[in-house]
Amino acid sequence: MAIELTPFKAAHLTELQRGLRDSGLPMDFIAQVYEERGIAFSAYDAGQILGSAGLVLECAGMAHAWVMLWPLLERRQALFIGRTLRQWLREMATLYHLRRVQTYGNAAQPRHLRLLDWLGFEAEGLLRHYGPRDETYIAFAWFPGEAEGGTDGGRHSHHCRGRDGHRRRRHGLQPSAAGANGQQGGEV
Repeated sequence: MAIELTPFKAAHLTELQRGLRDSGLPMDFIAQVYEERGIAFSAYDAGQILGSAGLVLECAGMAHAWVMLWPLLERRQALFIGRTLRQWLREMATLYHLRRVQTYGNAAQPRHLRLLDWLGFEAEGLLRHYGPRDETYIAFAWFPGEAEGGTDGGRHSHHCRGRDGHRRRRHGLQPSAAGANGQQGGEV
């Protein structure tokens, strides 16, 4: 059976919560905001929710991105969601004339940080003692007008070259051992 995309509904987040640890966030309220004020979609495979993602337009040219994924995705499912999300973000950036898309990634979730990096987001700073669980997050931003530039046609937009010519990851920010408490779960 093929993976299906559907417009996001608040009930989808309730389905996703079955596979996530309690984030301590008011998920019913957040889901309602995403449904009413956002542009979002959910992905299903054989009736099982894989994830939901979207944008909340903040002001002209700016949006907040969010994504919540089922914790145990098969490789083909993860690839589908990643590719779909990358294409969708670019389409939304063009449609809504976005110059900046921002989000937060939990420093204890390397899978989500890798996804943000792959999507072209750049780390902007650490958010220590953030959220209801006193965790360390990283603030990320994606600048659509800059994302497709460079000499490689955007194929390696998640890397940059250091002075020595070696490729460097853009989110080189690393929380200190005292700043990351190692808890899993939450929103990217």
